[in-house]
Amino acid sequence: MKTCLLLAVLVGCSCSCSWAFDSCSTDSCKDSCKNRCGKKEDKSFNCQCNNQCERFGDCCGDYNKCLYIEPSSESGHHDHYSKPSDVADKKSSCKGRCDEAYNKKDSCHCNKKCSKFNNCCDDYSNLCKKTDKTSTHGQSEDIEPSSESSHDHYSKPSGVAEKKSSCKGRCDEAYNKKDSCHCNRKCSKFNNCCDDYSNLCKKTDKTSTHGQSEDKSSCKGRCDEAYNKKDSCHCNKKCSKFNNCCDDYSNLCKKTDKTSTHGQSEDKSSCKGRCDEAYNKKDSCHCDRKCSKFNNCCDDYSNLCKKTDKTSTHGQSEDRKASCKGRCDESYNKKNSCHCNRKCNKFNNCCDDYSNLCKKTDKTSTHGQSEAAADDAGKGDISQKEIEAVSESLYKADVNKAQEEHITLNKQHFCSKSRGQEDKSDQPFYSHVNEELLSKPTYAAFIRLLDNYDRQTGTAEEVHQEKDKEQDLFLQEIMKTDVMQKLYTFFHKKQLYASQEEFVKDLKNMWFGLYCRGKGEMDSSGFEHVFVGEVKKGIVSGFHSWIRFYLLEKQGMVDYYSHVYDGPWETLPDVIGKVFEWEGFIKEVGSSFIGSSPEFDFAMYSLCFIARPGRSCKVSLGGHPLSIQTYTWTKSSYGDGRNYIATAYPVT
Repeated sequence: MKTCLLLAVLVGCSCSCSWAFDSCSTDSCKDSCKNRCGKKEDKSFNCQCNNQCERFGDCCGDYNKCLYIEPSSESGHHDHYSKPSDVADKKSSCKGRCDEAYNKKDSCHCNKKCSKFNNCCDDYSNLCKKTDKTSTHGQSEDIEPSSESSHDHYSKPSGVAEKKSSCKGRCDEAYNKKDSCHCNRKCSKFNNCCDDYSNLCKKTDKTSTHGQSEDKSSCKGRCDEAYNKKDSCHCNKKCSKFNNCCDDYSNLCKKTDKTSTHGQSEDKSSCKGRCDEAYNKKDSCHCDRKCSKFNNCCDDYSNLCKKTDKTSTHGQSEDRKASCKGRCDESYNKKNSCHCNRKCNKFNNCCDDYSNLCKKTDKTSTHGQSEAAADDAGKGDISQKEIEAVSESLYKADVNKAQEEHITLNKQHFCSKSRGQEDKSDQPFYSHVNEELLSKPTYAAFIRLLDNYDRQTGTAEEVHQEKDKEQDLFLQEIMKTDVMQKLYTFFHKKQLYASQEEFVKDLKNMWFGLYCRGKGEMDSSGFEHVFVGEVKKGIVSGFHSWIRFYLLEKQGMVDYYSHVYDGPWETLPDVIGKVFEWEGFIKEVGSSFIGSSPEFDFAMYSLCFIARPGRSCKVSLGGHPLSIQTYTWTKSSYGDGRNYIATAYPVT
């Protein structure tokens, strides 16, 4: 009873009670942890009482009382509490606990990251900050992450002494997640710079180790220099486009843009003598027929080039290329100013008379037979209406998807269609993800697959029994869901698969079967490309999983730059197109579902690959249209000539 009254006073309850918070009923306790310790987040309260509240800084004032409380064996819930006898009060002080490993049961903490998470004990500054940079031997120590902690708090490994708490000799050192603080240019963005970064590194940013000036804030001697993401400003022709030119770019570089090293004029700001010149990304403006589409024509393009577009060098008229007369279903030719094939509507480059001349004949072959049904149906006589209907049923069946309270996005900068490679967002993309979601069976089985691959193409993937079992487990788990059962039933009725065993076997081959993307090695698969991501020739390809992105961003391995597309969905799952960096490699646009379950992503991509292989597949989700593009891997096959998945993604 004394304990109860004491707790009641501590949390501001003016009431009588038999145990802990039980009888507290006044309004003054409304936002306390009374009867709420360890319970899930409840937005009807202004503060929370579970172990996640420390991470997000929204714990109730009396939350520390929850950390000394055990559940009653009678109820199995957190309604009745008593303070365990083996918990010492030292856990509210840092005495003897400096650099102690993070323990979510402690009411406050004494490691270096407690300041970041605002959960330090009151005497942390007095007792621990003085010793942070010195080991018991007087040497500076870094602290490695504890493998048991999921909160990125750190514990000190025995016998390891590394001078990693200072930037002395470490300016511009490559990022290492094991370091307690960092000395590269991005540390300011992630708020993890060492204390002496500003004094030691910012002064030397413009000077090389040889004492020679490397002032990267000026274009002196740098005109047309190759892009380097480490430079503070740039001096190439594209800097104007991305708004990151050095201040003296116009004065120093634009004057020389028109002159070659031999002193001959190379004026690339005019179309004089350049009409229909091949595209060169180094040119400041262009004179080919596509420049109007991309809005990068030189100012005199219309006057100099459009007049000659319809005449060949032999004086013969080529005006037919501006009309579809005699050109219906003609193969695409990038040199033509407009087009007359079925895809021109999609790319908005049809000739003006396409509708009148070609659409009438689209549905009739040269033999007079109707081709509309065949074009609409595709493999297994699957019509467009059927694809829309089954995609809606999969959308509604995804009960394992994230709910609104599970995910909080921080979209920040929206990038125009130019899709620049500049980092425009200071904060991570995911503000919050409830990781209880990731413990669901299909999520857990999916996550186990992510570390089975080497992202670099040209490096052969290892094949062993454990990986094969993990693939089988994932397929078993997703086939238990209503989403995948609906997909199988649909294909079974279309007589594409005689049994579920045949369906699963084909899924395993098309998704997990290995093939060669480069250098003769079996280095890739559909699953690796689409869900894990690959790097080929210094560029990120694939990588269309929101779960994969979240896990890597949490580890500091992915840096979100901006987004170029945000779908119309008001509830999850949504579709986002992002620009990001993956450990030094850029993904210009990576589209993915957000908040969907692994089985939903797998089902949608499989539906489109089987029904519309290598084509744009138009689906319907919650009443909104979406196109999913798939490509087949044609250089090798499995079974009786069946194709592997090369890629699949939402079109943004």
